[in-house]
Amino acid sequence: MIPKIRPIAVILSRFEDPRLNTGHIQLIAGAQAHAECVSLKQDMLIVICVPRMSSPRDDLFSFETRKAMLSTQLEGFPLEHILAIEDRANNDPSENSLWSMNLDELIAQYSKNRPVIIYGSQDCSALCGSYTGRYKTHHIETTGI
Repeated sequence: MIPKIRPIAVILSRFEDPRLNTGHIQLIAGAQAHAECVSLKQDMLIVICVPRMSSPRDDLFSFETRKAMLSTQLEGFPLEHILAIEDRANNDPSENSLWSMNLDELIAQYSKNRPVIIYGSQDCSALCGSYTGRYKTHHIETTGI
C-alpha cells in the first residue's frame, strides 16, 4: 500500500497584530486540520505579506518582528519556515500573475515536490482570490482577524 503524501499547508496572511489573535489561531488550526498536518514544524509554511513601501504609518511591525512573534507564540515554529512576500499593490491582472509566480517560486523551495494548499481567511481573501498560480487555495472562516 502506497502511503498518502500529506500536503504542505501554506498560511498566507499579514499578521499585523503584535500577538496571534483568535482569527490567526483559527486559521492555523483550520489549515492544520484540513491538510491533515501531523507536525506544524514539518508540514506547514507561513508566508507573511509585507507592504512594498514600509513606513511607520503603514506598517507597525517589520517582517522580522512578525517572524519572531510567530516563532515564539507557536512554540518554536522553525524560523526558516516563516517567509515574506511583497504584498500586491493593486488588482492589475498582469501584476497578479507575477505575484502568483513569485509566491509559487517561494513555496517550491520548501515543498520538495509535495502537494501544496494555500490557506487564507478574510484577511487574505483578496490575496487568495487574486492568486493565479499552480497550487490549490482554501478559504478558512475565522473570527477576529
